Amino acid sequence: MGWEPRQFSRYRRKYPELARPYLVPGYPWTPLVFVGAAFALVLNVVLATPRNAGIGLGIVGLGIPAYLMWKARNKDEQPAAGTAME
Repeated sequence: MGWEPRQFSRYRRKYPELARPYLVPGYPWTPLVFVGAAFALVLNVVLATPRNAGIGLGIVGLGIPAYLMWKARNKDEQPAAGTAME
């Protein structure tokens, strides 16, 4: 979740021709500060409670097989009309 604001920059470079229905206040600094703060929080959790962090990563890791099956099943589907992936 903390990495998501980084995608603003990525999509602005990848799709410069797309309309921008809203602007990010303070761009690019606001997303960068948010990503830095999220990284600091994750690092703090890992350093302060490594056991709990490992358990959390294990729970998230249990979803990887489900994601891979979903991705393999839906790889032939086309994106919906009007999306950035066209």
